[in-house]
Amino acid sequence: MKTAKRQHGTGFLITGCATKCILGVEPINERMCKLRIEGKFYNTTVISVYAPTEDENKRNAEYVDRFYKKLSDVCDKTPRNFAVILLGDLMQ
Repeated sequence: MKTAKRQHGTGFLITGCATKCILGVEPINERMCKLRIEGKFYNTTVISVYAPTEDENKRNAEYVDRFYKKLSDVCDKTPRNFAVILLGDLMQ
């Protein structure tokens, strides 16, 4: 079976009793997704990202700018009473 080459992707692996605490999962695009977790004292939003590389920045700076603008928008839209954890590959 032939499979397509994959270039980007993010996600979360959640097991056991942690699944009971999940408020929602939202795929944003091929480079970003968001997980909302219910906590005892406060809720948490975890954002998983795979940032464009330095080579992509050299080829298409506008694409990279749109990525970081979208990331900023996702963070800004997170409710203020949620803790935010940003995970992923952000090196350029």
